[in-house]
Amino acid sequence: MASSPSRSVVLASLSDHALLDAALTALVPACRELDVEVLVVRPGPATELLALGRQYPAVRFVPADAGMTLAELKRLGATQTSADIVTLTEELAASKENWSEVLIRRSCLFTNGSRTGDGEVDWAAALNARGVTEPERGR
Repeated sequence: MASSPSRSVVLASLSDHALLDAALTALVPACRELDVEVLVVRPGPATELLALGRQYPAVRFVPADAGMTLAELKRLGATQTSADIVTLTEELAASKENWSEVLIRRSCLFTNGSRTGDGEVDWAAALNARGVTEPERGR
């Protein structure tokens, strides 16, 4: 019997703590139940990320550079997981009622089959929560 693919949710975070709290409150219980890794990619001081890690011990917080776009945060998060299936989202979408359960149960948005030998992910475009491509900056 084949094992289930590993899954991760990458949450790009640029908003205030209230929106992040709402998103994680909706997301973490469903992810814990379904054995899905949660990564939050967020710019900010190391002390802030450490405090968030204490508040949400089931979540892995990935530091990001200030000024990164949502697409860049999602791409960075995708490179930080080795899961077979990676779902990319942001706080506003993840905080909606029943979002996490529906999305995680049906997660097949992106797979890491496109990883290169050096761990980079070959993305043609990064989708935001509404399925619209976000333009790249300076590439």
